[in-house]
Amino acid sequence: MHHFAPVGDTVEAAGNTVLVHAGSTGYKTIHLPQAMPRLYETVLYPSDVEMCRNCSQLTNLAFSVGDTRVFRWTSPPRGNIDTLTGSTVEGWAADLDQPGTSSTVTVYRGGPAGVGTYLGEFPTTLHRSDVNDALGITGVHGFRFTLSGCSPGTPIHVYALDPEGGNGDGSAYLGARSCT
Repeated sequence: MHHFAPVGDTVEAAGNTVLVHAGSTGYKTIHLPQAMPRLYETVLYPSDVEMCRNCSQLTNLAFSVGDTRVFRWTSPPRGNIDTLTGSTVEGWAADLDQPGTSSTVTVYRGGPAGVGTYLGEFPTTLHRSDVNDALGITGVHGFRFTLSGCSPGTPIHVYALDPEGGNGDGSAYLGARSCT
């Protein structure tokens, strides 16, 4: 996060948020680390105001001395397939836009979505303190499930679904592993 802060301005960033406290009056530009899918000015969720989509900066924001404004951006879910041992798949999935919400993963056998055979959806039901600590979140983000018909060498493809549905940033491909 980069903000050319005039003397007296305070900028703090953590996770997917940035706070700007104005020590001077004027128009300010905030440069984001990359193009963000959706950027909101946060009042009190869910009353956030969408500022832009696929943007990498906010320009000409009017501030008065003493104004404090908080902005947050969204991102697709994250996760990982940790192991596929025999026919048991283990890993984690989390959406940092809703960090306390459990996620769901979908699984395909033999190829990715649209090619492979859809095997179903599996919720995150296991507490993963390592994931929560690493991401600075709470919630239940681990998954473990057993697949039937998982012959050795058969690829399994896993996706994390966005719990925000059509209002979210889409599913994330977590990768593929082969049955052992």
